[in-house]
Amino acid sequence: MNFEEWGRFESSELGVDETFTIADFNGDCSVNGFVALPVYDYSPRYHENEIYEIKMQTQATARIYLLTCKGYAFDFNIASEFFACAFLKDVCEEDLEGPKSSDYIFKSSYIVIESAFLIEYNEAYSASSSIWGGFSGGSGSHVAHKIPTTQTILALPNMVLPTTSHSDVVIRANKDFSVLGRYLALYQLIELSFDYDLVEDIKSLGQDLKNIGKVLATYNHTETVRLNRLVSKYWKDESSLLAALGRFFSTSPYDAEIEDLLFGYEKDGFPWGLKTDAVKRAAFLAQARVSVDKASLSSVKCGCTVEDLQKAVTYIIYRFRCAIAHASIGEYIITLDDEKFVHEKAEPLLMSFISEMYKV
Repeated sequence: MNFEEWGRFESSELGVDETFTIADFNGDCSVNGFVALPVYDYSPRYHENEIYEIKMQTQATARIYLLTCKGYAFDFNIASEFFACAFLKDVCEEDLEGPKSSDYIFKSSYIVIESAFLIEYNEAYSASSSIWGGFSGGSGSHVAHKIPTTQTILALPNMVLPTTSHSDVVIRANKDFSVLGRYLALYQLIELSFDYDLVEDIKSLGQDLKNIGKVLATYNHTETVRLNRLVSKYWKDESSLLAALGRFFSTSPYDAEIEDLLFGYEKDGFPWGLKTDAVKRAAFLAQARVSVDKASLSSVKCGCTVEDLQKAVTYIIYRFRCAIAHASIGEYIITLDDEKFVHEKAEPLLMSFISEMYKV
């Protein structure tokens, strides 16, 4: 609501304390000298419907507050000057048509700041608030990808996590609002099992020192080797490997991104020599977008051993992990704009492996 619109109402009509001073500030309403700035994203670490004080390092006396009020009701007649300020920024005349509602719901959260410090805040602090404060404002803020309501959730039976550390990782994954953060958290399930699984293998050998020595001698600390060891151990079914790769490579809006991520950065590990043979790579991708089975792989001169399929799965899972975790030259960089890509292509493959690894 701008100041002109405010003039058509009485304070009592809007449930704003009549002792508050409502003034014109660049066309908006200020309340007791405070103005409100919308906040579009903030860390889930913040409690909902609370007030957090912000201290500007260069202006110790400035009064600034973060109000995490989105989705919560405005308390008519008893609201503080901070919430009244946010309310007048949030509400519009259309919201007030008809009888006054007793449960107006905030559309956004807000920064409420003394108007005298607004210019300095906008110039020196606002752009970096996502770093120092864990929140951001402005129309360009990211909106987290939501799972479509039409999507069916696949329930996977008989899965058991081996330690409380594994269970903690799943809790973190479910609390993460970002698809990218969830992928990395789920990948940590596998990382936790790199050494745990090795120890369990050694324990199963009892006093067989000879074979324990073999296990230790062949143990490799390279992450892709460790990941492939687990894929090779737990995902041996040829038909499900082919099906999972078929779903991953099937034609989609992400065909170009998949090719670039897998083959555009001189990374080793994908089977069939596709890194150095551009013609064979193009033939493989064209065929894989239609189907991935023994016949189709044979038609483009790619073998269909279980070992090759396991290497392909390992490579894809790890390439997505690196692309999300590493923002560096020489690496495909996945951003928040790629959340649907990760949700629709990368996460299902990762979950397929996890379901094999932790099923009873």
